[in-house]
Order: sequence, then C-alpha cells, then structure tokens
Amino acid sequence: MTNKQVLGIIIVLATSSYLLFTLGRYWLADVRYASGGGAHKAFQMTNDPQYLVSAYQSYYEAYQGNSSEPAIASDFGLSAAYLATAMRAQATASAQLASQSLSLSQIAINASPKHPNYYKNLTRSLILMSEMDPSYLDAAKQAMQAAAMISPTDPRIPYYLGIISSAQGATPEAKLYFQKSLLLKPDFADAQKQLSN
Repeated sequence: MTNKQVLGIIIVLATSSYLLFTLGRYWLADVRYASGGGAHKAFQMTNDPQYLVSAYQSYYEAYQGNSSEPAIASDFGLSAAYLATAMRAQATASAQLASQSLSLSQIAINASPKHPNYYKNLTRSLILMSEMDPSYLDAAKQAMQAAAMISPTDPRIPYYLGIISSAQGATPEAKLYFQKSLLLKPDFADAQKQLSN
C-alpha cells in the first residue's frame, strides 16, 4: 500500500469512529430522556419522591449527552423546578435548583422561540416555584402571554392564565380564562373542574 492509501484508510476510520461515537452519544441521551419521562409520569401518579429524583437524574444525563436539544433542556428544567419545590426546606439547594430550572427553560426557549410547549413548561415551573416565591407568578403570566402570541388557539394557555390569576386572588379574571379555555376546547376537563369549584 502506498502512503496515500494508508492515510485515506486512517481518515475513513477516524471519521467513521467519530460518527459512530456521536450517534451513540445521541442515542444514549434519547434513552435517558425517555427514562426521565417515565420516572416523571410515575411521580405524577404516585407522588413518590424517589421517582422525582430518578427523573431529575435521567434528564441530567440526557442533557449531558445532548445539550443542544431544546426538548431535553425544557423537561430537565421542569424536573429541576419540581425538585426545587420538594427541597424548599433546604434553602441553598432549592435556590440552586430554581436557578437551574429557569436557566434551562431559557435555553430551550432561545433555541426554539416559536415552540409554545417550552413556554408552557417554563410556566409550570414558575407556578410550582411560586410556593417558594409568589413573585414567580408574574413571570409565569408573562411566559403564557408570550405563548398566546405564538399559539392563540391552544386551550392550555388560557387555562394556565386562569391558574395564575386564581393563585394571585383574581377569581373573576381566572373564571374568564377558564371560560375562554372551554371555548377553545369544550370538553377540556381541567377547565371544567376549575369552573365547578
């Protein structure tokens, strides 16, 4: 073999190895992301904190593997908000998790500013963390108003605005938002439940 052939083989092998490594890393990040989603659903069904920690850890590992994917950053941010709220008795750790949650949500929104789900996850995070600091509700309202500009027919957006207004003590305004949500989706059970309370 000539030196050029050897060099060509080395370049092909190096390129192939790099591509396989990159694909493997992204695949593993997707597996960990799916694991985080499963643990988060298990937490919602059981309220068992072990699932909350497991979801956070899986999302962390997924983010380490693919930090350029806004969906991973967004769900990791929401998971951090849940954990921050659960750990509010430990002020320093809770504050760090809250800061991480907001940072991750902003990364997702900056990467994909026209995706309403990232604003909705940010809003859910802010509503959760408002248990620690009620001023988060104002930021949550701003996030939902931005989402409404992107997706004006999404019934979850006025629903979340209703939840925020209700938490701020603006009951008449909250009812209007829940009614608007039902105009967009008449069989929306969550909004119906809020109006029946």
